Order: sequence, then C-alpha cells, then structure tokens
Amino acid sequence: MVKAQSAIEYLMTYGWMLLVVAIVGGLIFTLAQDQDVEEVTGFDGQAVIVSDFGVNTDDQLTLEVLNARRGTAEVHNVTVEGDRGLRFNDTEMELGSQEYKQVKVDGFATNDTAQQYSVVIDFDRGDLTGLESSGGFAGGVRMINE
Repeated sequence: MVKAQSAIEYLMTYGWMLLVVAIVGGLIFTLAQDQDVEEVTGFDGQAVIVSDFGVNTDDQLTLEVLNARRGTAEVHNVTVEGDRGLRFNDTEMELGSQEYKQVKVDGFATNDTAQQYSVVIDFDRGDLTGLESSGGFAGGVRMINE
C-alpha cells in the first residue's frame, strides 16, 4: 500500500509539471509557426549577391546588393520575379570589393504571409561582360498589381 501511495504522489507532483511544460511548449510552437520566415537563398559562392531585403514606405522593394569578391563589379539590371510577374530596376552602379548598395524596385508592399521571389542580377566584371548572379528570397513581401 505504501508503494501505491508513493506512486500516486509522484504522478500528482510531477504530472502537473509535465502538463504545464506541454501547454507552454504548444503555445510557443503555435506562436512561432505564425511568424514569417525571411531568408535570402541561392547566392552562395556567387560574385554579386543579395544579402538582405525589405519594403520601404514608397512601396519599393529594397535589396541590399553586395559585391562578394575582390575587384569592381558594374551592375546593370536587377530583375525580381514572382507569381504575379516581373519587376526590374534598370540601374547602373559600380560596386567595389566587399561593397554593398541598395537597389530599389517599384511595385511591392508588405504582406502577412511569406512569399517567394527569384532575383537575377546582370553585371560586368572587368573584361568579363554579360555575367549573372541568381538566387531568391522569401518573406512578408507581395507584388502590387498594376
């Protein structure tokens, strides 16, 4: 009888603790699941990359474009493609070694759910012309219909 009473006391004491841990864990999982994941992917090892992104108050997607290698890169165009078509910034900018600049692409707004986009950067590097870097990003961004 002492063993049974001891087992019941053990379950009552630690059972409540396990229940609380399960509830708190479920709550944390639910809250984290609703958060948008923002990430840049696919640019690993490329010369010119997108390192970060966001949307400003003028409905422009702002991409942080980085020259990830030594030497100068001359960026000519940045194209963003999503489910609703293409948007591009016909730009002329020079990036020095490890230098980054912002490129703004019109026609974007923030969004509650994450969406995926592909990015192609056209650039030249010295005598090498017509080069491309490509990758993508996912986040709380949407293309505005025009």
